[in-house]
Amino acid sequence: MGDTLFTVLTAALICTILVWVLRQMMLTPVRCGRNTSQTLLLRINGSEPKLEENLRALIWLSDNGIIRYKLVIHGCDLDEETRFVAKCYANEYKGILFFEDGE
Repeated sequence: MGDTLFTVLTAALICTILVWVLRQMMLTPVRCGRNTSQTLLLRINGSEPKLEENLRALIWLSDNGIIRYKLVIHGCDLDEETRFVAKCYANEYKGILFFEDGE
């Protein structure tokens, strides 16, 4: 009984370590050189109902140090809701720039 419990606990520990190592490998930070910066361009045409969800995910990546970037949102013929979300995020976060065609 004791050997079985030890084997199960060892297997669980090994699985936990493997999952942790794989997670770390998948979320390896993107590092730039000293004279390099990254700019992420989002081009949006018309309505984009998932814009806020996408922006939250990108901000999460930045806040957790996975990737550092300046985000540029380029809008074209946006509906009012999409324009509002883009403007709010650009006003709230200093690393986000929003502009539309014609500006």
